[in-house]
Amino acid sequence: MTRNQVLQGILELLEKLSDSELEALYNRLHDEDHILATGGGRFEHQDMVD
Repeated sequence: MTRNQVLQGILELLEKLSDSELEALYNRLHDEDHILATGGGRFEHQDMVD
């Protein structure tokens, strides 16, 4: 497999995640820069949420 094939396979899996699953994955990978799913496929950095 090429690098691009691996990346494509990962992208296909990521596209299947719900917003809450994507939020959890992002936050797990980014210790100091967390996001919050705000609905409708949109996200905000937690420090910007009231």
